[in-house]
Amino acid sequence: MGGILLHDLLEKSREVLKQAGHDNVRLDVRILAEFTLGIPPIDQALEGNMKISFERADLLMAAVMRRKEFEPISQITGEKEFWSLSFKVTKDTLTPRPDSETLIEAALREVQIKEDAAKEEDAAEEKGIFPKRILDLGTGTGCLLLSLLSEFPLASGLGIDVSQKALEVAKFNGRNLKLSDRAEFKKSDWFENIPQGDLYDIIVSNPPYIAYCEKNDLPRDVKDYEPEGALFAKEEGLKDYKLFAGELAQHLTSNGFAILEFGYKQAADVKNILKYSGAKKVNVFKDLSGNDRIALIYF
Repeated sequence: MGGILLHDLLEKSREVLKQAGHDNVRLDVRILAEFTLGIPPIDQALEGNMKISFERADLLMAAVMRRKEFEPISQITGEKEFWSLSFKVTKDTLTPRPDSETLIEAALREVQIKEDAAKEEDAAEEKGIFPKRILDLGTGTGCLLLSLLSEFPLASGLGIDVSQKALEVAKFNGRNLKLSDRAEFKKSDWFENIPQGDLYDIIVSNPPYIAYCEKNDLPRDVKDYEPEGALFAKEEGLKDYKLFAGELAQHLTSNGFAILEFGYKQAADVKNILKYSGAKKVNVFKDLSGNDRIALIYF
């Protein structure tokens, strides 16, 4: 029976990507080999003399050729890990980024602060009651809402998106993570289809915030493959903040807060937009690279 040694197959795959101009070829090939061949990274390192049939080798090479054209790894494998959860990803959804986990961390920290304050004041609120309702604006894969629901088992939430295809992905992820009984998803252009009386303890959003003039500066696997509507916004990337900032206060409970992600050079502009919209308190948090990335807002 013919075949190729695993070591040689991996080396060939890395060389294809290296020649195409990729940087993280070892990591890319490691992920693609596990996805197509079912061989964990540790076994890839230890079992280099394993014989791989040409049929199986072709599966890996097909994935490598897709990556050669800079198609995102997440779209090739169809999934991406976020907050230690697995999310389905398609060309209709933004790939969840590690930097966006800063938003989840900020929400958990703020809720903990509320719980600690309630204990000190001997408040009637019991631990775990807040938050009851969470709203995710522009939900995409649903990663923000579903990650928060995984942390707050007594909460329920709504994820909205203008893309019906993205909503189908979010619904799948809700079912897959066994959170669909607490997560609702529906089509809405920001607050357009959210009733006036609907109030939420936490509102989160990672809206489009990249200016169109910056498109050519982005990596090919982002600008050529990810949905443009989830990436770019007019008015220097600030248009969507201006569109929905004024409605945040109308949909927050009296002690609720909003958390928004923004571009690393947009902190001052976003703070100004929020304060103009009535925000009384805006705290900014940094991402994994040390850049301003998250705004936590009270009205």
